Amino acid sequence: MLKELRKLLLHNLEVSECKVQLRDVVRTLEILLEESVQESPELSALFKKISNNPAVWKKSSNTAPATSAWELMLQKAKAASTFNWDASKTIKSSAKFSDAESAVLRDFLRIAAGFEELFRGLRQPDVPTVCDLIPFIYGLRKHLNDCVGASEALGGFAQTLLELVDQHFEAVDDEEIYVLAAFLSPNYKLDWCKASPTEEKRETVRNMILEKMSEMNPDGEVVESRPEPLHEPSPKKKRSTLLSFMGDVPEQKVGADGINGARDLMSPEAELDEYLREDLTTDESALVYWRRNKDRFRRVARLAESVLFVPSNGTAKARLFQEAIGMDGGLAQAFGAHLETIMFCHVNPEFVETFAAQTSG
Repeated sequence: MLKELRKLLLHNLEVSECKVQLRDVVRTLEILLEESVQESPELSALFKKISNNPAVWKKSSNTAPATSAWELMLQKAKAASTFNWDASKTIKSSAKFSDAESAVLRDFLRIAAGFEELFRGLRQPDVPTVCDLIPFIYGLRKHLNDCVGASEALGGFAQTLLELVDQHFEAVDDEEIYVLAAFLSPNYKLDWCKASPTEEKRETVRNMILEKMSEMNPDGEVVESRPEPLHEPSPKKKRSTLLSFMGDVPEQKVGADGINGARDLMSPEAELDEYLREDLTTDESALVYWRRNKDRFRRVARLAESVLFVPSNGTAKARLFQEAIGMDGGLAQAFGAHLETIMFCHVNPEFVETFAAQTSG
């Protein structure tokens, strides 16, 4: 019943279920990391040594409170990496790191950096982070693969994580919602297909998008082409480390109504090709981009509206529910997967009564 109730709640508030799913993705990865660290003899010994040093433990406790066992491990590792072991007179020489243990710590932090970037990206508030899932998973796979060869002490640990990520996210690039969301981000479009192990991935995704666009019926007369947008060549903009596999992209300035403010309705093929031709890197959310370009790419914008649901913000109840979905703290851990249901039921007793009456008997 809880699963059915949650789906009704999400539909009632126009909140994308992907927001809830992405929180589950983060937690899944954190659990994989926690269990893998515990099963690694080198890392288990390392963290035991860190925990047995009060001076290092005290330094790590001065940071923001950890919201998971993984975050606590990472805080300890970072504290140990910056701790001045030689200057400390309270730590016995036997408690200091050996060269081998220092190598383990360096490799661990190098491996953890990719997960840190992914968690930051998927935890962004008030943006459709569902767009980031496939590119980030692809980037994480590449990052771990690089760590397998580059790690001095933890190549096996990186290989284990790579296999676990492949196992849990093997078909993520076949999920329609994630494929469409990545395409609808002006920062990704179809660039993420470069890292797909399937050679025909780009063409397969393109055909799926065209089929979806053909289902959109915006008003207006169809034209087969538009003038090329006028813009000056500009320098390349660097992508983040995890997304560097897609290469750098040109950055260009756009006006409030999009480049040239074109408004003629195009065929699905022509509209898709123009969207893909547009070289653009922007820091704005995909939602902002599509609000601004809804008259330029009418079918793609309609598709964006159907995929990237904007949480309703007209009432205090909706805002409270939205905050509950994005919460990553002790309260979220305590209530687990049912936090959003509990919060909504708390502020909507009349909905609960109606739901109970409809489903009883």
